[in-house]
Amino acid sequence: MRCATIVSYVNGTNALLKIFSKNRKEAISIINSMTIKSFCAYIKKNIQQNKHLII
Repeated sequence: MRCATIVSYVNGTNALLKIFSKNRKEAISIINSMTIKSFCAYIKKNIQQNKHLII
């Protein structure tokens, strides 16, 4: 997913995954079950709430 690549490049993979779950495997599962549209919407909504996770 292009969006995931861009977000993880800018913020780091761990920061991206922690937006979805503290558990890495669970976060990957959640991301893989989403559509591109729902992934992007979730990131836009939650990235501000999880600013402390972003380096």
